[in-house]
Amino acid sequence: MDLLFPDAISAYTAILSVVTAVLVLAACIQIWQTGILQRAYLRVEPRGVTTINDGLVFIGQIAIVNVGHLPARKVSNEISICWWPDKELSQFPDLTITPRDMILPVQAEMPRGTREDGLSPTNLLQVGAKKGHIYVFGKIEYLDGFSCKKRWLTFCHRYNCKAPRRSDGGISHCYARLHHHHNDGN
Repeated sequence: MDLLFPDAISAYTAILSVVTAVLVLAACIQIWQTGILQRAYLRVEPRGVTTINDGLVFIGQIAIVNVGHLPARKVSNEISICWWPDKELSQFPDLTITPRDMILPVQAEMPRGTREDGLSPTNLLQVGAKKGHIYVFGKIEYLDGFSCKKRWLTFCHRYNCKAPRRSDGGISHCYARLHHHHNDGN
């Protein structure tokens, strides 16, 4: 009987070790899945193209929206506007993002607009003649609340210059199209 007692303890210890290892693995998987389900997720919504200075300046408008379950931290972004004669623009310049320490709470949105010098006078003539397309594009970087690794998101909305104009000469957000290039993220 004394000989079996150490073997029983060894067997129970081995079983307990296996069960503990399984529980640790399950906890790691649950933490990983919680990070996927609960983290901050950002999306970009088009808000149209507005004009100022009697239609001499076109400004692309967007809203960065946190659709996740945690605040997005260290949100930094840069957006730009350009004109192209057709809807096949595929190369976009790299935008330099200035690091900022902004926080975007859950379900909140952050409106943003392009700089006033985005379209050249030649491009403005084409837009005024309702030719080509306006592209509003950019990049966003942020921390998602779980990882210290920066997440990023690129976006591009395309507006046909033939679209009906608002009273201010701008184009409504309902005419924005998600462009088939420059939309990605991690």
